[in-house]
Amino acid sequence: MNATKFDPIPLSWSIKWFNRIAAASDEYTTFPAFHNWLERVCNFVQKHERAV
Repeated sequence: MNATKFDPIPLSWSIKWFNRIAAASDEYTTFPAFHNWLERVCNFVQKHERAV
């Protein structure tokens, strides 16, 4: 298994659950760098899924 290769279905599934956890807890908003990283990951997933 190649670690640099993203499988879009499990990745997007993970992001969806990550967003649910983040939405359930406002604590993540106190970490802007983490929030920015999360947004970048979500944008990457969306672009990747459109390209597939």
